[in-house]
Amino acid sequence: MNVEGFAVRDNPPDRAPEKARKWIEELEGKRFQVFPNLKSFAERLVKTNPRLPMERALFLSKYLTKTIKQGGKSKVVMAADPLHKLSDPYALPKEYHYSFWEKIQAQCLLVYADQSEMNVWVQTDDLSKQLQEWRSHFPKESKWVTISDCGHMVHHEKPEALACEILKFMSEDRS
Repeated sequence: MNVEGFAVRDNPPDRAPEKARKWIEELEGKRFQVFPNLKSFAERLVKTNPRLPMERALFLSKYLTKTIKQGGKSKVVMAADPLHKLSDPYALPKEYHYSFWEKIQAQCLLVYADQSEMNVWVQTDDLSKQLQEWRSHFPKESKWVTISDCGHMVHHEKPEALACEILKFMSEDRS
């Protein structure tokens, strides 16, 4: 299963030094923002993802944060490795990714959100054409699902719809 994770940019070789330099420069500086409480963290989730209801953001904030002490006070910070926010250091042409995808022997469930911001990230004016190109490199029997009225954070915005699609996919007869 691939949920909004198949967007690859084409990277010409001359972009490699720039990407490596940026990655090295980011190594020391990536930290998560510290919040005074869960409500402020939830508000930040909603700010970056306006489709996320505050009620769900408050629920998620309990599981996405850890408590730290700062200045003698308890505060919250994202409970993850801040290095995952680094840009990738590799300038691989998209054909490199395609060669891996083409080796997949199992059917895939490819989940796309119809309000995705992939077009901005991959810098394309024709996302529909780009989606078809990506899809063509996965096994032919793969299932393509679009989650409507949803952005990139499908698992936050529409977990029920995502779970439903996963369960359908997992229960299909593949013999």
